[in-house]
Amino acid sequence: MVRAVNSAGDAVVDTPLGVVLAAGALPGEELSLHGIRREGRVMRGQMGEIERPSPERVTPSCPHASSCGGCPLAIASPPLERRIKRELLERALEGFEDRPELLWVAAPSSEGYRTRARMHFSAGRLGYRVRRGRGLVDIALCELLVPSLGQALSCLREGVMPLLRGQGQVALALGDAGAVITLETGQSQTSALYSALEALADEPGVAGVAARIGGTAAARFGHPEPVLEGADGASLRVPRGGFAQAQQAVNTRLVRYVAAQAQPAGQRVLELYAGAGNLSVLLAKGAASFESVESSPEAVEAARDNLRARGLAGKLVCGSAEDLAAGGAVDVLVLDPPREGALRALAPALKRRPKRIVYVSCQPSTLGRDLAVLRGAGFQLVALAAFDMFPQTAHIESVVSLERMP
Repeated sequence: MVRAVNSAGDAVVDTPLGVVLAAGALPGEELSLHGIRREGRVMRGQMGEIERPSPERVTPSCPHASSCGGCPLAIASPPLERRIKRELLERALEGFEDRPELLWVAAPSSEGYRTRARMHFSAGRLGYRVRRGRGLVDIALCELLVPSLGQALSCLREGVMPLLRGQGQVALALGDAGAVITLETGQSQTSALYSALEALADEPGVAGVAARIGGTAAARFGHPEPVLEGADGASLRVPRGGFAQAQQAVNTRLVRYVAAQAQPAGQRVLELYAGAGNLSVLLAKGAASFESVESSPEAVEAARDNLRARGLAGKLVCGSAEDLAAGGAVDVLVLDPPREGALRALAPALKRRPKRIVYVSCQPSTLGRDLAVLRGAGFQLVALAAFDMFPQTAHIESVVSLERMP
């Protein structure tokens, strides 16, 4: 029987052999498994027949849902998907007995929301990785993409894919005047491909194209600079290939919530894992001092541009948060780490004696581990929010606010 669904969207199945992870099943379902094997510290299997399906199993609208790894919870009803995500968060917060009520911010839609996507191409196919494998699912239309990116994908498939050799990656993002397409491949290409890329950049709804081919400097056509709308309504520049949240509406709610929890006005603020300034543009506003740390040079440069465009100042440091978290005293600490969490950065950051911590997490398990450290350091949980940034998946963005106990 399926006990739960983990943060990767895999079913956690109790079997006579122990716990086995399998794709494509829902809590409470009974099913057969085959091909069980050990992968590192876990056992994985392939789902066979579902002997007792969940009453909350639904038929996905996408024809690729059973093979594509992008939407593992397309088979779950919206209420079940929400319960799965809430349970993941609740397990992460088990150590906090007196928890504040969870604020849940739902996505406006489960389709047409992604403003960014990364695809792969090989042997004339273009799409996403198969679930738990290295193969490709050829995708003609992705229902998750915002319309402008969906149209750009169609133009790319029609005008460029027939000429494209070898294998590589394609990134889709939004720019000032439409879609930005970035292509990377190690295979040399024909002059006809470059002509096709130039023509693609002239398509209505395409802002620009960048192509890094065979290790050479990127060829640029049009204006291939990704630009999003910041939570303050102004443009937010993001480096090509850099991290940015994939849903505009929910990201705006998240950033404004973080700023409200951080209360930066008149405070000394430290932001770790700052990226291109998604949170910084509100955290630096009105702060007595603002300092951020980010490991990507391109993201740091974009963050400088984003603050400068708003007339904001701060000390933006390029390097790892783990190595550069130490320093003078601060009042507020804001963290937005990758899925691995912030464990190694916590000890030096806590020596700066922050009174308030706002932790943005995309991985409940590492959040729970890090919160145990903060609890042991004398912090109590004062606010908790979840932002459903990625419908049809088990991914959930959460924001935890803590204060130092007197």
